[in-house]
Order: sequence, then structure tokens, then C-alpha cells
Amino acid sequence: MKYYYEHILPNGVHVIIRSANPNDAIELHHLFNKTHSETDFLTTYPDESHFDLEKEMDSYQKLNDSENSCEILAVIDNKIIGSASLNSVSLKDKEKHRGVIGLSILKEYYGLGIGNILFSTIIELGKKAQYKQLELQVVSNNTSAISLYKKYNFIKYGENPKAFLNRQNKYQSIDYMRLEIE
Repeated sequence: MKYYYEHILPNGVHVIIRSANPNDAIELHHLFNKTHSETDFLTTYPDESHFDLEKEMDSYQKLNDSENSCEILAVIDNKIIGSASLNSVSLKDKEKHRGVIGLSILKEYYGLGIGNILFSTIIELGKKAQYKQLELQVVSNNTSAISLYKKYNFIKYGENPKAFLNRQNKYQSIDYMRLEIE
């Protein structure tokens, strides 16, 4: 799915929300590593990322050609500062009505409304892709993310109290949330 839109943030900063493309692969890898080093709320650590430029470029091209999956970027001053993804849970008939969402933003850009823009955009793209349900996972004590998700009527439908065991040997609980679109 391809997407492009320009926004002016409340602080006057110009942000472009657009689809990732193959030429973004290296910068997106750096974004991934930076966002995953800034918080313990994301699924992996930066050193667990295995980067293959050719595979990444191919995956972004496939996303652009897809009718139901995408990666959108927040770009300020030609710098990628956040991303949101939408992918099908499965291509099997019984599950293809479900889309899964991911979201990450550089810490220095927290609180500017970028998460709100990315999240509302990815929900609209999920509707356009004709998903009946959008889903996500969130660390249970990530209150700012949960607040954003609830703003868009996502509801908690489950919890795994020992979903993550971080490198400090502490468990992190995960909330499962969904939005029914029908």
C-alpha cells in the first residue's frame, strides 16, 4: 500500500507521513536500532537485528505493492523519526480478516503528536485494506501507548504476565489489544 500526506504539528514543525520504499532500508535499520535501544517496551534488542540490505529493500517493495500491508514513516527535515506497520496476521481464510499493527518513534520526538498521526493513519489504512479487526501487543506498564490506543477505541482482550523476560532477568507483562472495525 502506498501513502503520502503532509501535516503541520501543533509546534509548527512540518512532518511528512509516507510509505517506506526500498531506498529507506538503511535508514530504517538505523531507526530500528535506535528506537529499540531507547526503551524496554519493544520486542527485541538492537543486537538481535540481522540486517540484509537486499532482503530489506525487497520487503519494502513488496509492502508498496501489497493491498493490505504497509510500513509508513514519519519524516521531519528529511530524517525518518518514526514508523508504523500494518500486516496481515495470516493469509489463511480464517485469519486474513485480522491485521496487526506496530509503532515506534525516536524518543526525542515523543510528545509532539507524531504517534497520534502515525496511529490514526495506520488505522485508516487498515480500514482501506478491509480488515475487520486490528490487533497489537503492548507492554502492560507502557501507559502512554495504552492511552493512545484506548483513544482510538482499542480494547484489552488478554494479558500474558510473563511474556517478556528482559536482560535484567525481570518479566514484563504484555496486554493484547484489538479494534473491531465492523
